[in-house]
Amino acid sequence: MLRIKQFYLEEWKWFKTKFLKVFIITLIIIILAGLISHFIFIKNTEKLQKISALVAEGVLKDNPELERNIQLFFSLFLRNLKVTLVTIIFGFIPFLFLPMLGALRTAVMVGLITSKRL
Repeated sequence: MLRIKQFYLEEWKWFKTKFLKVFIITLIIIILAGLISHFIFIKNTEKLQKISALVAEGVLKDNPELERNIQLFFSLFLRNLKVTLVTIIFGFIPFLFLPMLGALRTAVMVGLITSKRL
C-alpha cells in the first residue's frame, strides 16, 4: 500500500511541475467559453431558438420517434462516443490545442443549454 501511495505522490509532483499551468489555462478558457456563449444566447433569443432547433433536429434525425428514454440514451451515448473518438484522434496530431476544440464545443453547448433553461 505504501508503494502505491508513493507512486501517486511522485506522479502528482510530476503533474504539478509539467502540466498544472496548461491545465489551469485550459480550464479557464473552457469556463469562459461556456459563460460567454451563455450570455450571447441570452441576448440573442432568435439565435438561441435556431441553434436549439438544429441541435434537436440533429439528435432526432436518426430516429424521429425517440419517445422512450432508453432509445434517447443510446442515441446520445453513441454521438458522445463518436465525439470522444474524434477528440482522441485529434490528440495524435502534433498541435497542442487541437484536442481542446471538442471541449470548447461542449462548453458552448453547455452555455446554450443553460441560457435556454434560465
